[in-house]
Amino acid sequence: MEKHPVALIPIATYDQAAVDTAVLQGVDLLGGIARFVQPEERILLKPNLLSRALP
Repeated sequence: MEKHPVALIPIATYDQAAVDTAVLQGVDLLGGIARFVQPEERILLKPNLLSRALP
C-alpha cells in the first residue's frame, strides 16, 4: 500500500488569520506549493467542510 504525506496543524480557533497560517504551515511541511504546482498551472484547494462551532 502506498503511503501519502499528511500535514496536521491543530488550531484553537476558526479565526481566518489562524486558518490561513495553519494552511501555509501545512503546505510548507509537505515541501512547499512548488512541489505540487507548476508555474501558470491553476489548482483548486478543497478544504474540509466545518460547521460554525468551537473546536
